[in-house]
Amino acid sequence: NRDTSIQCIKAYIEVLKEERRNNSVKMKGKLQRRRAHLLKELSERRKGGDAPAGSEAADEIAAFEKRLAKCDADIGENADGNFPGIRVLEALSATGLRSIRYAQEIPEIKTILANDILPKAYQSIARNIEFNNLDPKRVIASNADAAALMFNSRKPEDQFDVIDLDPYGAPTLFLDAAVQAVKSGGMLLVTCTDMADLCGNTPETAWAKYGSTAMKSKFCKEVALRTILSSLASHAARYGRFIEPLVSLSLDFYIRVAVRVKESRSGVKQMPTKLSMVYKG
Repeated sequence: NRDTSIQCIKAYIEVLKEERRNNSVKMKGKLQRRRAHLLKELSERRKGGDAPAGSEAADEIAAFEKRLAKCDADIGENADGNFPGIRVLEALSATGLRSIRYAQEIPEIKTILANDILPKAYQSIARNIEFNNLDPKRVIASNADAAALMFNSRKPEDQFDVIDLDPYGAPTLFLDAAVQAVKSGGMLLVTCTDMADLCGNTPETAWAKYGSTAMKSKFCKEVALRTILSSLASHAARYGRFIEPLVSLSLDFYIRVAVRVKESRSGVKQMPTKLSMVYKG
């Protein structure tokens, strides 16, 4: 599970880097065109032309020079698409071992918040951070309710690039908060260990949790994966977001999915075309 998660995050980071490089090239071109326009306007103001005389002209030239300086600064910031790093939340961290591995094996992680509601778990996280000689400002121990923590991280400046949910049983209590606390274009990693419900032993429980009725069949694990994806899509759509599945795995006694969450009204409108009903005679 942890090995797979690390590889998923590493692959996701490479995608982010490529997107940032492409965006940097586009933004740099746009800024350079703007700079050329400002230089032309500034040159005309300095020559006189139709510009007002006296202090009013000086103020106008100063305003153009200020805009030109800002444009040059923006070009510098977008010169090479430098990757700023990512913020990660492990919402249900227990001892913090997963967060510690993330920090040790993924250098692009800027900060990771290892959270657990239990005080003893929080103490274990703090001890393990110290034992592994990690910077407590980079790997941060947190003692909070996971859902409340994510609900309080809905502002764009507080959102996370990656949120990892690996609860005991169903993750459904946390999904509504998670799809809001992850950045647009961010990644959710979600584990379900309630396979008895998802594989049709208690279809009414599956419906209550996921909004889908599970059924016993040879392909029940396939249905289980599609059930959690459908539930994630439903939660995301309420907030003008849609999901893009990246990895879906059925392993031993659990399933694990990785999805990107993106903001797009048109993407939300397309989501129903990706869902369907399964009938069993």
